[in-house]
Amino acid sequence: MPRQDRPLEGWTIYPARSLSHVPKRMAKKFDSDFERLKRALRKLGAKIYDFAGIKPAASAERTCDYDLMCVECADLVLCDHRLQGSGIGVEIAWKCALKGHVIVGAPKHRYVSKMICGFKVRNPNFEFVRYKDILDLVPIVLAHFAGRQRPGPKAPPLEQFPDPTTQQSLFRQKKIPVAT
Repeated sequence: MPRQDRPLEGWTIYPARSLSHVPKRMAKKFDSDFERLKRALRKLGAKIYDFAGIKPAASAERTCDYDLMCVECADLVLCDHRLQGSGIGVEIAWKCALKGHVIVGAPKHRYVSKMICGFKVRNPNFEFVRYKDILDLVPIVLAHFAGRQRPGPKAPPLEQFPDPTTQQSLFRQKKIPVAT
């Protein structure tokens, strides 16, 4: 049972945002706003999956695989859709295809495509909201989890591989990311 001051205890969140299209003049504010959101969610007990693509040495394949594993494992994908990007669109679509829980927030003055706003038609666990300040997303997240059943333990996904000697198909646990 979570403590009263930590209502998100036991839940994992993958906060997503576009990084490829951040103008240099906006980068510091964009980063600090996003970090404020993650700190606020951690303070309430949530475990946060961090984005791998921010490490310059990460390959495209590693970034894609890691990020999609985070998307799959998270109890909620929380998107700051201040800027459009193909990566954030893929993450939203991936979680929606799994009928997973997604909240996409965008500033009141920003244009967001009808495609993103309309995902609710395919995924009942999708919500699109507007915000004035990024921390306006925190009460929305709290309300979202207030109506959900606490998750039980999660088993890591399995991956298939051939036995090196017999070539017989075997399974092993796939390494999953750790939320902090």
